[in-house]
Amino acid sequence: MTTRYQHATLIDGTGAAPVPDAVLVVDDDGLIAYAGPAATAPPTPAATTADLGGKTLLPGFFDCHAHLCMTPERGRIAGLAADRTVETFEIAGRPRATLDAGVTTQRDLGGVPAGHRTALVVDDRLGSLETGKTADFVVVVRDPLRDIAVLGSPENIVLVAQAGVVRKDLLGEIP
Repeated sequence: MTTRYQHATLIDGTGAAPVPDAVLVVDDDGLIAYAGPAATAPPTPAATTADLGGKTLLPGFFDCHAHLCMTPERGRIAGLAADRTVETFEIAGRPRATLDAGVTTQRDLGGVPAGHRTALVVDDRLGSLETGKTADFVVVVRDPLRDIAVLGSPENIVLVAQAGVVRKDLLGEIP
């Protein structure tokens, strides 16, 4: 299902200036078909449309140094000696909580079972909102370039998508 996100300020992650009244089109494969000004956006009559109402759309966040299996209150040595099966159940909710905060890609630096590492793979199609790249993005209630504190509260992250699939939608815009 192609989805068109419109009426947002776009921060594309390339270093370019923010684009007001922008459109992001995500194709059926979860890739970005268009990211830029609404004035030059291609028509997408069959797409599902989400009106972002002036919110800010930016690439999903990377956590490049995570230790999902280390529980601070348990202590480092006890955590490393923990039963892997029990630990898998204990940490199962952590990636979801991180995703809800806008982190779409994590790099765990040791401690998680191989299955978790495989699920958190990073590739060169992430990190910016450009045509042909994977549609990992977040929508926040205000422009973080003007108010960085907006990123400090998960409730300000109102929509999160990984590979074009909406994982969190507080806007209720995506069926």
